[in-house]
Amino acid sequence: MNIHTQLTLNQMDELAESLPSLLSDRKFATSYIARLAPNSDTLVSGVAKEEYIKRLLTFSEKLGPSLLDVRASILFHQLQNELERGSCTEESLLKYLQIPKKVSYAKSVLEKEARVNFLASLTGAYAAIGSLPAVSSDVEKTTTLQYLSVLLGKAGATPDPFKMVITGSLLKIVFAENQLLNGHITSEVFLKHLEVSHSLDSAAPQSNPRPISTRPPPRPPQQQQQQQQQQ
Repeated sequence: MNIHTQLTLNQMDELAESLPSLLSDRKFATSYIARLAPNSDTLVSGVAKEEYIKRLLTFSEKLGPSLLDVRASILFHQLQNELERGSCTEESLLKYLQIPKKVSYAKSVLEKEARVNFLASLTGAYAAIGSLPAVSSDVEKTTTLQYLSVLLGKAGATPDPFKMVITGSLLKIVFAENQLLNGHITSEVFLKHLEVSHSLDSAAPQSNPRPISTRPPPRPPQQQQQQQQQQ
C-alpha cells in the first residue's frame, strides 16, 4: 500500500520537510497534487481554475530537478489559462520558456541543454496532471506562440526579453507580423524588420518538404509510344 495516499496535506508537508528527497519522488508528487484538486462538485474553470493552478505552481517550485516536467506542465496550463482570460504577462511566458525543451521554437542553447541531460524528455507534450488535461506537442507550440503574439503585438513592445529563449528568425517574424497586424508599424517598416528572402523561407511551412527533383517529368504514354515508333 502506498502510504502517501493515506496522508493529509499537512502530514505530507511535514514529511517532505523531514525528508527533502521526497520532493524528487514522482509518486509522492502525484499524491500531493491529487490533494490540491478542487472539490469534485467544483467546475475547474474561471476563478476556481486560476486558484487551482496557483496552488499547483506553489508546490511545483519545491520539486527537485528530476520533476521539472511537472513544473513545465503546470506553467504551460498557467499560460493557457491566462491566454483565455486575456491576462498575458511577460513574466509568465519567460518562466515557461526558460525551461529547456526540445521544441522547434527554442533557442539552440536550450535545445542542447535538453539533449545532454534528463530534460531530453521535455518535448512540449505533457501527460494529464491532477485535474488538468494532457497536452499534445502541437497544442503546446500553438498556444505558446499565440501567447507570444499577444505580448509582441502591443504598442511599444520589444522582442528583446525573448532573444535568449526563442530562435532569432522566428522571433523577428512574430514581432514584425503582430506589430503590423495591430497597426503599430507600416508595411515599409515591416519589411525593414525582416530580410525579405529569409523571412519568406522562415515563414513557409517546414513540415517534411519534398526534395525538388532534377529529373525531367515523365512523358505521357502517347508521346512515349510515338518516340518508340520513330526509333
